[in-house]
Amino acid sequence: MYFTGIPKFISVEIPSENKHILILKYFTGTAGIHDLVDIFGACIYDKNKHLALTDITLVYVSKIRTMREPEQK
Repeated sequence: MYFTGIPKFISVEIPSENKHILILKYFTGTAGIHDLVDIFGACIYDKNKHLALTDITLVYVSKIRTMREPEQK
């Protein structure tokens, strides 16, 4: 597998029900050999605790085929 790209910040979201939580969305990079797939992710950050709670994959984007989207619970 080939992976390239420097993570690039996209946006910050603040959920209305949890003002101390930040959702930091970013471009993770591109992976693959024949079918290059762009990967987008998010870091869930707690401002009060100064702690990254988790890092998740949001979406895969391919120009060749439809990708099954990651599921978060």
